[in-house]
Amino acid sequence: MPVDLVRMRDRYAERLRREGAENPRVAATVAAIRGTAGETVEEFALRLEIPIPAVTAAEAGLLPLESLPAALAFTVRRFDHPG
Repeated sequence: MPVDLVRMRDRYAERLRREGAENPRVAATVAAIRGTAGETVEEFALRLEIPIPAVTAAEAGLLPLESLPAALAFTVRRFDHPG
């Protein structure tokens, strides 16, 4: 059975929201993208050519979409709008 990544992300975002994350949808989207790639934080940051702290801050829900490095923001936007 295929995994519905959007549903998984939305459920995780809701959990993060309940836990008080400032940007739960961004955090959950970054976690879903990195997780499906099977990459560590370091590998993900290296592939996108962004600082490791940007990935960890995004996954912690500390950064809004507008504050993400360009490559990560592009990747997050494509999650909802592939193609």
